[in-house]
Amino acid sequence: MLSQPFDLDGHQAVIGVSIGIAIATAEKGIVSPEVMLQQGDMALYSAKAAGRNAFRFFHQEMNDSLTHRKELEADLR
Repeated sequence: MLSQPFDLDGHQAVIGVSIGIAIATAEKGIVSPEVMLQQGDMALYSAKAAGRNAFRFFHQEMNDSLTHRKELEADLR
């Protein structure tokens, strides 16, 4: 189990895990590996923002939010 502390050369070490999950469905049609990785990455950042030992599934709202933020940054420049 990853949440259990372990000894690392006399020091106690603890590992935390955050996971981002992207799922390809038949409704979406063929999704490229690159898009799947991007979606998984967005879900991972959402899981990390939620705190330790979390997981999140990708939702389209994550992409919409990122797109909106990038547009705001471009407008500010």
